[in-house]
Amino acid sequence: MNIQPNSPDGQNPALRFDPTRKARDIVEPSASGTPDSSADPKADAARVKEARDAFRERRQERLGNLRKNHTANHPELAGQSAVFEAREEHRAKLDARREATQASPDSDRIEISSKSETLARAVEARLAQGEEDRAARVAELRALYLEGKLNDPERIERAARRMLGGN
Repeated sequence: MNIQPNSPDGQNPALRFDPTRKARDIVEPSASGTPDSSADPKADAARVKEARDAFRERRQERLGNLRKNHTANHPELAGQSAVFEAREEHRAKLDARREATQASPDSDRIEISSKSETLARAVEARLAQGEEDRAARVAELRALYLEGKLNDPERIERAARRMLGGN
């Protein structure tokens, strides 16, 4: 079976799908009948957003109506709907409280006492002293290495005993 695409002059009318037709031909033309190349993309995006929001609102309304009808037709679910409503009411209160808390600029402030600042400075001084001691020890070991005295036989023997588990 040999299927050939439609030609521009329509010589093959039996073929339903036309792979040669451009996508812009498939799009519905604007109100004027010709594609509007000067359309504002922001306005188009706003229209799309409005349509999406309207669709979501209608969907939520439909779902709410279905829940009401389902609950009304099943009395055993009436207790569950009361729980659902109480939960939604509680969530609304929590959301209002969260918004009020986040809106306040002074909601999360911590004041540090002078004693804690003094302790923090003392800890930083001890850490700096430890780093100075370490730097001095590294300098001493480097000097021994450069002199060739770092790996003397006594040190090698002591290191071997420690590595093998002996004292």
